Amino acid sequence: MSEEEALEYLRREDSDAGLAPDSWRQIAIAAADSDVLIGDIGIHLSADMRTAEFGLSIHPQQQGQGVGTEAVLALIWLLFQHVRVEQVIAITDARNVACIRMLGKAGMREGERRIAEFKGECCSEIVFTRSRVVG
Repeated sequence: MSEEEALEYLRREDSDAGLAPDSWRQIAIAAADSDVLIGDIGIHLSADMRTAEFGLSIHPQQQGQGVGTEAVLALIWLLFQHVRVEQVIAITDARNVACIRMLGKAGMREGERRIAEFKGECCSEIVFTRSRVVG
């Protein structure tokens, strides 16, 4: 997808600010100092609204600067405060050391490991979770 196609997609997504059960929603990530698009987070809210799964993409030139961790922390806070999900999950390829590190910094816990196929290739995935703190 080209940058212009990505921007157009995010403009269309911006017309509906809601997060609907059993659907995916994209949120743009912009640089704080320039408002330039540097990534996005896709969020899926389960049909029963108890679980939210997310996927994160950050432009390679912006990686390693804490942007992903900051975005994930903000997303988790928003989901726990405004959607009231019980658990947030993220799934990553076990070879993606940078993502694993970032999810840990965001307070997510490494859990289940499973075998999956991605783009025709067998890989190992790790499911990370963060549960709502009750009390």
